[in-house]
Amino acid sequence: MGEPEFWVFVAFVVFFGAMYSSIKNAILGYLDSSISFYSKMIEDSDNLCNTNIELLSLAQEKRNVAEEEKRKIVSHAKNEAKRIEKLLQEQRVKLLHHGENLLQKRYELGLREIETQLYKNITFKAIEKVKSTFLQKSN
Repeated sequence: MGEPEFWVFVAFVVFFGAMYSSIKNAILGYLDSSISFYSKMIEDSDNLCNTNIELLSLAQEKRNVAEEEKRKIVSHAKNEAKRIEKLLQEQRVKLLHHGENLLQKRYELGLREIETQLYKNITFKAIEKVKSTFLQKSN
């Protein structure tokens, strides 16, 4: 009982025995808080991931709707362009016929004017001829 190494050993074991519980509790407390912290971070990451997945899904849905709208607008614009082109073609044909009719009317009016001028000219010359013949006979 008197050996100092033995008592040092016993004191060492008692010290570590007493400290074991405190150290164990401190280590376990630290590990529990770390686990809790990392669990919370993982949970937050999962929530963010789920939120991002939902947002991505909504964005893709909106994109699909926008693509469908774009397709409808382009289709409508093409149909309108075809309709307008057809109307323009019809208007061109009408204008062409109208122009031809105007030219025909001008041609006819020109012929009538020429005929009228010729008639006046012939009448005038005939009257002059009659006058000159009458004057020659009277002299």
